[in-house]
Amino acid sequence: RSLRIASLLRPSARRIKAFCAQTAADAEHARVLGIPATRIHVMGNGKYDGFPTGPIMPSPDLVGAVGQRDVVIGSLHPDEEIGFVEACRESQLRILVAPRYVSRVQRICRLLAESNISHGLRTMGAQGCRVAILDTVGELASAYALAPTAIIGGTFGRRQGQNLFEAALHNRSILFGPHH
Repeated sequence: RSLRIASLLRPSARRIKAFCAQTAADAEHARVLGIPATRIHVMGNGKYDGFPTGPIMPSPDLVGAVGQRDVVIGSLHPDEEIGFVEACRESQLRILVAPRYVSRVQRICRLLAESNISHGLRTMGAQGCRVAILDTVGELASAYALAPTAIIGGTFGRRQGQNLFEAALHNRSILFGPHH
């Protein structure tokens, strides 16, 4: 889309020292914008660079706090929260849910409480609760080891989904919605 205003961007583009593009087409667009070709490097999609060759195992602290689960729901987005609670009402599964944004934890707790669904926070110990809420950052990749099934959030609402690789590294059954 920036090509529409290329004439405005050219003075700045010429000053870029290095430009990393995902594809050759992206590199060509950068060249058209005025970035010298010698400064453009096609790097590919770096989103998955650095992924481990195997699953990341949960810490003993995480296992002790939430225990084994029937399903892990990762990256639950705000527009999926109501549907999540409705699904909890319809099942007796032991669930570990990781909201996409830690700031949403209290809202999820409120929704679960309003539905009389037993829940607890990972940081407070949720071993005996039906729904454990991962209220930490950086543990989801390992938490997928705690259940045979993973549901990938962001795929049931307006978003275009989160990545499946963290759950796949644990060789879990993976469910995702239509927006992936």
